[in-house]
Amino acid sequence: MTREHVFPQWAKKTLQEHPQWNPSQSYIQGTVGGREARVRGDILEWTSGKFAPNATAGGMSEIEAKALPYVAPMIRGEQVRLDRKAQHIIATWSALKAVIARYGHFPHCQRLN
Repeated sequence: MTREHVFPQWAKKTLQEHPQWNPSQSYIQGTVGGREARVRGDILEWTSGKFAPNATAGGMSEIEAKALPYVAPMIRGEQVRLDRKAQHIIATWSALKAVIARYGHFPHCQRLN
């Protein structure tokens, strides 16, 4: 089992180069599953719970590679043309990031085995 970064290295590098990026402002507070959830720190360093190595080396890596040409320019504030295929790629990447973030930082939300 391996831990997965919520944001990949290419996204981390792109965000750190952005003039308005300030990791000291990174803080999430909310309610998840009826419990208060707080997470502090630089979100670029957050890692998830454990994933099978073949998941991170296979499907997850493929999703990251497909998203890079669209998401990186968007982070930089560049205009990006998104056809249906690109929209699907970004939606898939966004869903993956949401799942990784949720189950990495809010373990009480995870299903018990």
